[in-house]
Amino acid sequence: MVTLSKACYAIKHANIFIALLTYIHTLSYFAKNDLARLNKFDFWQIKELLYIIYKKKICLNRCRGASKTRDMSVLYVFFCIRFGGDLVYWLASSSTQLEALMKYLKSNPFVVNFNINVQTRTVKLINNDVCNFAIIDAKTIRGPRAIVIFFDEVREMKKNLYDDALMISNGMGEDIWWIHFSTPLAASLFEELCNTYQTLTRICYNVTWFSKQNIEDTKKTMSKNKFRQEMLCEFTALDSVCFEGNLYKESYQGQLKQHTYYGTDSNPRNGYTVVGVRYSSDGKHIQIVSAKNFGTHDAGKQAMVKFLEEKLKLHTTYVEHENNGAGMPIGDEIEVKGFANFTAMNWNEKNKFQRVLELQEKHIYFGLDDIEKTENELKTLRSLYSQVSALEFDKSGNSIAKDQSREWHLNDAFIHAPSREDQMSIGAF
Repeated sequence: MVTLSKACYAIKHANIFIALLTYIHTLSYFAKNDLARLNKFDFWQIKELLYIIYKKKICLNRCRGASKTRDMSVLYVFFCIRFGGDLVYWLASSSTQLEALMKYLKSNPFVVNFNINVQTRTVKLINNDVCNFAIIDAKTIRGPRAIVIFFDEVREMKKNLYDDALMISNGMGEDIWWIHFSTPLAASLFEELCNTYQTLTRICYNVTWFSKQNIEDTKKTMSKNKFRQEMLCEFTALDSVCFEGNLYKESYQGQLKQHTYYGTDSNPRNGYTVVGVRYSSDGKHIQIVSAKNFGTHDAGKQAMVKFLEEKLKLHTTYVEHENNGAGMPIGDEIEVKGFANFTAMNWNEKNKFQRVLELQEKHIYFGLDDIEKTENELKTLRSLYSQVSALEFDKSGNSIAKDQSREWHLNDAFIHAPSREDQMSIGAF
């Protein structure tokens, strides 16, 4: 019968590879809570843990959901038992990373107690060893010499602090481990380290518990760059323009469907705006057919209302109106007239982000070469093209970055305009 005390003895005294396998086998019996839900290690996980033991200085570049924090927490406790807690460090870039670590440590049967303060956390193991994990800063990287250092979320670490942290391994000879793991980011410390040390990369398509449907569902919640970074482990910049290579100044030359979709934005300072689009017959292309700024204040508001009500009388028109802030009185005024092809939408950042992801799959044409448009119409279209071209995701990659120094009124109207085509089937249609 395997016991924790027998396992501790084997971890300390057996060949290091046999010791790791014994430790993992023991976890399958005794793991609790969060660790228990994943207590069976896949073969590739065991293989990578053994390889980290063998290689010593290594980078781990796994996709989101591939359990890098969980697996490294398991390896961290193993090293603490093997060498003693004072020779093993876990240095994280922020308290968020430490919280994730603690979740798994609390489920590890070899951990019996915690001592937590502002900067440093310690854990007491079943064999009475005490080991440290901390946020990396000028204070926590001073201390006794270390055989093993885990660097958690390296891309967020400052290079000088990382270099200083390595100093606590000085004088320990060649038998030391530096284990780096992080989400990839272009031009970051993690990218530099991955170019220096051997890197174990595992993208979403190589993780056994991800189904094809899981991956497709995840893809719908992220920008392209975010997906490439988080799920394909590519070193990409997060803060990037939303539309790359799918915006065209010219007009679409193919056949367009008859329905026109309008989006609105009510901005008393920059103007009440409406943008209209039509889809190509195959649904892959969007033509901007109209971009209007009716002016500011009450005059602009009334002009926009009149325009929308005239368009809503047509059976080939659909309007999605932003019903936030200054747009709410307009939405109320039009809704009481009973137009079935009108939607007053309470817009939020999630809605906007999701619509942009949908628009990334389309080819969008602005018609700046249309000789039938007036110079004023072309001027508004040029402003629209400029605003849409500059649209960016924020650094998180999960929402749109709204720079207050830029004009947004045409952008918002444009994002509302390409409503899903299946909405045209409602009401009188």
